[in-house]
Amino acid sequence: ISVMASLLTPFRCNVHPNGLSSVQGYNEVLCNGKDAHLQMSLLGGFGLLLPISFLALSTWVVVVVLPQRLREADVTFMRSWNFLFARFRPGAEFFSVLFLVRNLLLAFIPLLPKASARVLGMNLILALHITLTAFFKPWKLMASNYLELFLGVLLILLITLGTLFVQEVHEFSALVTCVTIFVATFVAIFGCMLFGFIKYLSGKRHKTFRYFLCHHKNAAGSVARLLKMELQKRGRENTTFVDCDDLHDLTKLFWYVGQDTRTFVILGSSEVLKRKWCVGEMVTARVQRVHALLLTWPDFVRPDAAFIEQYCQGVPDITDLARFSISRLDVEETLQWINTLESITMPRFVTSETIASVVDSLCTGEKSMRFMSTTKGEPDCCIIADLNYMEAAATAYILYNILGKELRSSYRCASPRVMMEGEAIPDKAEAALMVCSNGCFLCPHVADVLLQVASLHRCSLLPILSDDSFRFPDEDFFKELALQAPVQGLDVRLYAKIIRVMFKEIAIVFSTYNSRHDDLQLRGRQIVNRIDSHSRSIHSKLNSLLPHSLSGDLEAMQRTSSIGFEGLKVAEKDGENRSEVKDNVLRLYSEEFKGPTTSSSF
Repeated sequence: ISVMASLLTPFRCNVHPNGLSSVQGYNEVLCNGKDAHLQMSLLGGFGLLLPISFLALSTWVVVVVLPQRLREADVTFMRSWNFLFARFRPGAEFFSVLFLVRNLLLAFIPLLPKASARVLGMNLILALHITLTAFFKPWKLMASNYLELFLGVLLILLITLGTLFVQEVHEFSALVTCVTIFVATFVAIFGCMLFGFIKYLSGKRHKTFRYFLCHHKNAAGSVARLLKMELQKRGRENTTFVDCDDLHDLTKLFWYVGQDTRTFVILGSSEVLKRKWCVGEMVTARVQRVHALLLTWPDFVRPDAAFIEQYCQGVPDITDLARFSISRLDVEETLQWINTLESITMPRFVTSETIASVVDSLCTGEKSMRFMSTTKGEPDCCIIADLNYMEAAATAYILYNILGKELRSSYRCASPRVMMEGEAIPDKAEAALMVCSNGCFLCPHVADVLLQVASLHRCSLLPILSDDSFRFPDEDFFKELALQAPVQGLDVRLYAKIIRVMFKEIAIVFSTYNSRHDDLQLRGRQIVNRIDSHSRSIHSKLNSLLPHSLSGDLEAMQRTSSIGFEGLKVAEKDGENRSEVKDNVLRLYSEEFKGPTTSSSF
C-alpha cells in the first residue's frame, strides 16, 4: 500500500478556490499535465507497472501453476514460492491474490474526488474482505482469522466515526449514495425471498433424493449400501440417501428427510425402532407427509399398544429429540403410523435374485441392471461369506461389485464370484477372499469352502474384516469349535489349522456400513494389490507344517469337502476306496496334531 501511495502521488490533487488544483504535498506543482507534473505523472505511471506486474504474476502462479505443481508433488516450487501462500491453510492459497487485490484497491481509493465516495469505497472493500474471511477462514491459525475479523470491523468503525469530522458535505452525492444503498438492500431482500420461493416450488417437484434409506447401521448397514448400489444402477435419477455417504452435518438430517426426499424407506431390522435418530427420521417423514415404505426383516416385530406405552422407559434417550421439536406424543403417533405403511418383506437370505426382487418392488417393476449376476465361466477369485448372516452376505456382494471393476487392472484374477452353498471351487482359482464376521467359522458352508481352498495348489486366502466388532479366533473359540463342529465328521484340528494359517496374513478392513463409497473403492484397490502380490497359497502353507508324505492324502480328503463329510460318497480312485483314504488321513492327522494347540500358532 505504501509503495502504491507513493507512485500515485502525482494523481492526487487538491482543488483551490480559484479553480486550479495542485499536487497533494507539492502545492507548487499544478495538476495541469505539463512541465513538472507531466514528468511526475510519467514516472508514477511507469512505476505502477511494477506492482501491477507482480499482481499479475502472483495470480498466474496461484491460479494456473500451483494446481499443476501440486499434482506433480513439486516440493522445490512450493519452497520457492512459499513467501506467497505460506500464511494460508492448504486449499486457501487463492487468498494471497485476494489480499493483493484488496491492497491495490485501497491504494486507489484516495484518487476519488469526494470524501463521501472515499469513505463509502473504503467501507465496501473492508466489508467484502471481512465477509470472505469469515466464510473461508483462510489463515492457518484460527486465532489469526479471529484477529483479521476484529481488525476489519475496527477499521470500519474508525472510518465511520471519522466521517463526523468531515467538513466537506456534498448533499447530492450523499443523497445518491443513500438511495443506491437502499435500493440495493431492497433488491437483495426481494431476490432472496424470490429465490427461496422458487426453490420451495421446485423442491416440491424435484427432490434431491428419490430414496432415503432409514436403517440401523449394525443390523442393516451393509444391506442399505447394497440396495443403494442396485438402485443407482438403474439410472441417475434414482439418487439414494445413505448417511455415511450423504450426511455431512447432523443438524440437517431431518431436513433431508422432510424437504429433499421423495420416498422414505424404513429398513425394518429388529432394533431400528429403538434408535433415536431412526425414530426422529420417521417422525419427520410422517409430519412432512413424505411417501414411506416399510421393508420388514424376518425378525422385525411391529409395535403394539404395550410397546408404544412403555417406549420411553425402554428407550430413555428418545428425549434427546426434544431439541428438534419432536415430542413424546409425536413418537407415539409415529409408532402407530408405522403399522399403516405399505410393507415389503425382506427375504431371509441375501442373494442376487432376492435383492433384485426387493428393488423391483421399490421401483414399481422397472428392470434392473443386475451387477450381481452370476459371472459366466469359472471364477478365479472366490468370495466366501456366512450366507446365513444377512450383513455378511451383503458385504460379499458389495465386494463382488467393487472387485468387478478393480480387477480389470489385475493380471492375476479377472472373474470374481460369491460362492453359494454346494458350489465347488474350480481348480483354476487363484485367490479366495474370506469375509470374516462373528460366528462365520461355525457355518457349515464356510467350513466346506475353506477345505476346498486348502486343496488348491495356487489359491491364496486373504481375510476381509467386514465388522469392526469381529473377534479374532482365540483358544476359547477353538474349544467351542471342538464341541460343535460345523460339519459332522470334520477334522477339527485340521480346520483349526487352516483358520490359524489364514490369519497369518494381514487382514484388510472392508466395513461397508460406516464407510463412504470412495473409501470402499480404495479398499478394493488394496485387495487387488494384495491378490497380485503373489502371496503363498494356503495349500503350501499347510504342507509346510505337515509331513510331506501326507500331502497327497490331504488333497484327497479336501477334494471331498464340496459334498461334506457327512454325505461322503464311496468312489473308487486308482483301485482305492475314498472313505478308507478319509479314515486313514483323519487317523494320521490326529496323531500329527495330538498335542494341544496354543496361541503361538498364529
